[in-house]
Amino acid sequence: MLATTPQPSRSDSANLLHSFSHADQRVGNSLYLPEAFPYELPWAVAQYWQGRRVVDAVRAHLQAPDPGYTLAGTLPQAEVVVLVLGESSTRNAWHWFSPQAPATTPLLEARIARGEHLFGFARTLAQTTSTRQSVPSILTAQPLVWPDGTPNPQATHSIVSVATQAGYATAWFSNQAAVGKHDGIIASYAQEAAATAFLNPSGFADQGSLDEVLLPALRRHLANNARALVVLHTMGSHFNYQHRYPSGFGPYPHSSNAREAYFNSVAYTDKVLDQIIATLAGDGRRAALVYAADHGETVPGGACKADSANRNTRDAYEVPALVWLSSSYAQAHPAIAEGLRAHQDHPYTVAAVHQTLLDLMRGDTQAPVPDAATQSFARPSRHRDANGREQASAWTEKFEKAAAKNPCFMMLK
Repeated sequence: MLATTPQPSRSDSANLLHSFSHADQRVGNSLYLPEAFPYELPWAVAQYWQGRRVVDAVRAHLQAPDPGYTLAGTLPQAEVVVLVLGESSTRNAWHWFSPQAPATTPLLEARIARGEHLFGFARTLAQTTSTRQSVPSILTAQPLVWPDGTPNPQATHSIVSVATQAGYATAWFSNQAAVGKHDGIIASYAQEAAATAFLNPSGFADQGSLDEVLLPALRRHLANNARALVVLHTMGSHFNYQHRYPSGFGPYPHSSNAREAYFNSVAYTDKVLDQIIATLAGDGRRAALVYAADHGETVPGGACKADSANRNTRDAYEVPALVWLSSSYAQAHPAIAEGLRAHQDHPYTVAAVHQTLLDLMRGDTQAPVPDAATQSFARPSRHRDANGREQASAWTEKFEKAAAKNPCFMMLK
């Protein structure tokens, strides 16, 4: 059973979230020793444990999710489930979703052409342009912090704990940082997994590990566990774009232009996703993969003439999302495959991911959900109000109004 804890107050939640900023403060008083040999390693260890104590304090306040958001009484049907969290990727730079873009997604498009069970959701929206405010709502219906930044005193454990309780060997492998102001909230969920690894020794600003570093960890975990759920947190297309792909890679090899480098980073995501899918396809088990970007990024030099790392245009909210099913899974659960196929042009937000994962693990979409506004890519996106009328999500309506007013300056809450 998922342990429950005394319900925290709103002020408790706000203080816990604020404590992530304190976790970033440098340990000790020296300005130089933390970067000087041989002191840098023990200093880094001390810095990590300072941040880790904050993560553990936040986790202690998480509650059990509503039974409707669990697999209680259900025999899991998917043997392998992989969630890939994208970063700073707008679907308007994915050729698959936006044919006027350069050839950034040839490998995924080739899989579609071969008739694989690969479905893209071309009207998916991010609910914020901040990773720490977006990812929690991807993982649970009651996140630590809402997309608008408001702390949630009703926060629950995520889909990771739900999968663990259902018998999955869970893992979280990340190419992002383990602790800190911008990463600690995400790490709080990562620590729900039975196995965790943070594989990037660097930060956002530097040339760290490429996302392919996640693949060996994924393959080892699948080889050692009969039933597994794995979260892969990528660096995706986070600025600096030239640090996100190998030298000489992409439709614009060796380019120093920010616009071309951004397209190269998307092409590298295409390659990484193709390799993950190849791993799952070769495995032979009933497998499902879900990918969604936490938020987008304005394509540099595009229609809005924006510079690098701009998140104030429609590009920042229009994100790629996809689901891939292995042949064995699709054959066992054809209704799931048909539902995904039928809903590719429906409007969703990235918050549809956690219910999609539940539906994929159950192998069916008939189980009721506690909140009628809950979305899943395997279910129609519109819900019915108290009078039985179909309604799109309030966020979709808000986005569409803002985009119609000024698509080059949007700050939604």
